[in-house]
Amino acid sequence: MSQSLLELLVHEDPIPTLLGDPIGWQRSYGRTDHRGNATLLYERISGANEIAALTIGDDQAQQLARLVESAVDGWRNDPTLPQMRNIASKRPGLIPVRYRPGKRLTFRLGMPRELYCKALADDRGEAIVRDARQLWAASKRGELDFGVARPAGWLPGQRIIAMHAIKARSIADVIFGAEGVDLAKRMGVANASLAASSLRPAARYDYGWQMARSHKYARRIAKRLPESAKYLPELTSNLESITPGSADRPIHGAPHLHQWLINDSGLHLVDFDRFGWGDPELDAATFYAEMEFEGDRRAREIADAYLEGFAADWPVNPRLFQAYQLHKHLAKALRLLCSIRLDAAERCLEVLQAAAVQSRELV
Repeated sequence: MSQSLLELLVHEDPIPTLLGDPIGWQRSYGRTDHRGNATLLYERISGANEIAALTIGDDQAQQLARLVESAVDGWRNDPTLPQMRNIASKRPGLIPVRYRPGKRLTFRLGMPRELYCKALADDRGEAIVRDARQLWAASKRGELDFGVARPAGWLPGQRIIAMHAIKARSIADVIFGAEGVDLAKRMGVANASLAASSLRPAARYDYGWQMARSHKYARRIAKRLPESAKYLPELTSNLESITPGSADRPIHGAPHLHQWLINDSGLHLVDFDRFGWGDPELDAATFYAEMEFEGDRRAREIADAYLEGFAADWPVNPRLFQAYQLHKHLAKALRLLCSIRLDAAERCLEVLQAAAVQSRELV
């Protein structure tokens, strides 16, 4: 992406105005790729729930107005989610919630009972719903220290998962308040109860799986940012030196802050798309590493409280935990590099440098 287009998007983004409401539309997602294209998502911050999606390259910068015309409800025409055109026509009350072009769309249906649905670009939904039924049964038995969404079903012909809504608020709304540290400790204990459960997932996400993902991320960074060669070889080599864990316990796979809900009945954990056999250290490190990059000054204190709660109910291997933590730092470096910000490359290198230095403790 050219510097001039990047500066335009950062400082004077014209797209909300072209969408017809410069105040009501807000960019919720932005990523660049190695070809210089940017994928941008905009959402209504009040009023009607709408999502506008567009991909723009340098050669299209002068044609923004034309591109924006087809951006609103672009998910209806996503070729990887062909089911959505038909569903949207039959369900005019459908409310899009979260969209990742080419991958998935989460939407809400206000039927007699509110449902959250996820349209996928592949057939893994059948296994996800099968696992969701296990999780629901374990929750009802009291085997888990958190609630889960009750599965409504899997529509194989349409590649759609349906789950009953949980009437609760996001933990992110309250975690940085006065009770945040105690709440985080409860979350750690709750997360550890999954590792101690008798659940038997279908998938496996072991250290080798994580290492393969990190190598893929490293290649993508290296292709776009040659300066990363100062840090990536050392970081990946040190991560490879780790003795893998047994990966024989049920894990959520991505229990970051925004996967947690709370209401009067307690804590709830959602989005088990990466539920599988794995190392509990991966769950603990995922939450901890994500909190490290939160802007709030209390984030580290909250992360420490979460880890304390987790370790109180499940033994954490410190070296394996640190390795998974650094894998997450590598993933964060890639997200920073692909973000719509003027200092994207500099921030990516800062994270890589710090991770490479910290990784020396592993060898």
